[in-house]
Amino acid sequence: MLTTPGNDPADPVAYDFWDHVDYVIDRAAQYGLYVILEPTWGYYVSGTNSYARDMSSNIFTVSNARVYGEFLGKRYGGRPNVIWMLGGDRAAVYDNGDFRPVWRSLAEGIGRGATGQPLMWNQPNAAWNQVLMTYHATRRNDPGSSLWFHNDAWLDFNGIQSEYHVITRKVAKDWAKLPTKPTAVIESRYEDDTSTDGILFLGAFKQRYQLYHSVLAGSLGYTYGHWRVYGFYDTGKTWLMSIDDPGRLAMKTVWALLGGFSETELSNRVPDQTLIDGTIGSAQSEDLLVAMRGGDSRFALVYSTNGRNIRVVASKLATGTADAYWFNPRTGRLSNGAGTTVSGPFARVATGSGTPVTVFNPPGSAGPNNDWILKLVVR
Repeated sequence: MLTTPGNDPADPVAYDFWDHVDYVIDRAAQYGLYVILEPTWGYYVSGTNSYARDMSSNIFTVSNARVYGEFLGKRYGGRPNVIWMLGGDRAAVYDNGDFRPVWRSLAEGIGRGATGQPLMWNQPNAAWNQVLMTYHATRRNDPGSSLWFHNDAWLDFNGIQSEYHVITRKVAKDWAKLPTKPTAVIESRYEDDTSTDGILFLGAFKQRYQLYHSVLAGSLGYTYGHWRVYGFYDTGKTWLMSIDDPGRLAMKTVWALLGGFSETELSNRVPDQTLIDGTIGSAQSEDLLVAMRGGDSRFALVYSTNGRNIRVVASKLATGTADAYWFNPRTGRLSNGAGTTVSGPFARVATGSGTPVTVFNPPGSAGPNNDWILKLVVR
C-alpha cells in the first residue's frame, strides 16, 4: 500500500497508484457513473487458476486482508459512487482450501475503515448500510456468492457468473433464499468471444437475450462485456472500434421497456413462469420464454427468445382488461402484429379469474434474432 506525499500528476514521485485511483473514481462521479472496486483478484487469495491448484501467488491472510481492507475503507468509504466487490473470479471454497475467512476479514476491514465501527462479518449492524458489497464468483460448477456468503452481514446482494445457458436457473435459486437479497449477473458471455463449447458470441442477439433472461427472471441487473474492450486489444479490430458494436448498443433498449413503470412497480415485480401455459423451451435451444409480473398482478412481461407463440394464463392476472403491446428489443419501440412501429397497444384482452388461456403470436417467423416482449397492462 505504497503512498507518497502529494498528488500532482506531473510529478511521477508524488502521483502514486492510489492518487490515480482517486482520480478515476472522482472523474466517474462527474459523469454520474458508479465504480466497482475489486480490492484484489482472486489470484492473490486462492491460487493462480480457477481450481486453486497453485498457491504460489497467494499474498493475503486473515490478518493482512483486514489491514488492507481498513486502508481501502478509510480512503474510499466516503465516496458515494463506489460499489465494493470481493472475490475476483474465484470460488470461496475449493477441495484443498476454505478461503472464506480471508474474504470475510477483508469485508470487515472495509466496513471498519469506512464506518469507524468494529463491524463483524456475522453480526448485523446498521453501519453495514454505509457500504454496498457483493462477491464475484467463478462460473465453474455453477456457484454463486449465495453458496458461501448469503447470510453474512456484509453481503448486500449476490453475484453470479454464467457463460451461457443457466442464468434463469441461477437467478431463481437465489430468489428463493431467505433472507431476501437481490442477485446480479456480474459476468456473463463477452461479445466477440468464443465459449468453451465453441459458440461465438458475436452480434446483438446473443448478448441481448441473456440480458432479458436475467432481468425478467428477477435479477438486479446484467453486466455486458466485450472481449476486445476488456483486453484493450489494438491488433486487427481494436477495442476503440469495438465500443459501438451491436451487443453494447442492444443493452440500452431495456430502459425503454422498464422506464414506463414506477419504482414501486419494479421493486415489487416477481418472476412467474406459471403465467406461461405449455412448454417454456430452453436457453440452450434459444427458444426460452421468461415471464414476470407486477406484485399486484396488474402488469406482466413475457420474453420470447425466438419469437415463438406465447400462451398466457390470463386468469393469473388482476381482473380487468389488459392492453397488449409488442415491445421490439432491437429498436426499443412498440409494434403491432405485423411488426410496424405503433404508439399504443395492438390488442385488448380480458384478464382475471375464469378467463381462458390467451395465445399471442409475435410478429415475424420464429427464429434467431426475432425476439419479442409481450407487455400486458391491466386497466
